[in-house]
Amino acid sequence: MSFKTFGFTLLETVIVLAMGAILISLSYSSYQHYLMKAARMNAQVMLWQTASYLENYYSEHGTYQGVSLNSPTITEDGRYRLVLSHISKSAYILSAIPQKAQLQDKKCAALYLNEKNEQWHDGLELKSSCWIQ
Repeated sequence: MSFKTFGFTLLETVIVLAMGAILISLSYSSYQHYLMKAARMNAQVMLWQTASYLENYYSEHGTYQGVSLNSPTITEDGRYRLVLSHISKSAYILSAIPQKAQLQDKKCAALYLNEKNEQWHDGLELKSSCWIQ
């Protein structure tokens, strides 16, 4: 008498689960990289919007002194905090300082923008890979 069995052996099931776990771990790291890059872009947009506000202020008052940031200083996702520093009559530096999960972004770290639209960062990467061109 012969029995036909249908289904998977334990070994086959374990192999499929292991392959699934490997795929999930690879895609999760890619997803985290995407989130960091998207947050970096949001911070850059916020820097440029604030710089535009500062230039309007300068046009009206002839100086950057006395300006304050009326807009929110934290990005919507909370990954960057905006700081206005080194304010003088004709110059300023805007900084986007990483917060929370964005602290893991060692490639670009903090982003900076000044009144001449010069862009730089604290991280290890080249400027071209950290700033939108």
